[in-house]
Amino acid sequence: PTSKVIRDEIVNYQVIRRLHVTESPTYLHMVISLSFSMQWMQIKFCIKMLMLF
Repeated sequence: PTSKVIRDEIVNYQVIRRLHVTESPTYLHMVISLSFSMQWMQIKFCIKMLMLF
């Protein structure tokens, strides 16, 4: 279950990265807000991923 959650978070992060390229200002603003709130969580997930391998 844990690794599944980590995979889901990575997919979410990749989707957000793609949305960053979107030209819609509303999307961009929403995505920037999301990525700021998720930044530390993503760092922690990256650390977990590194420890798994």
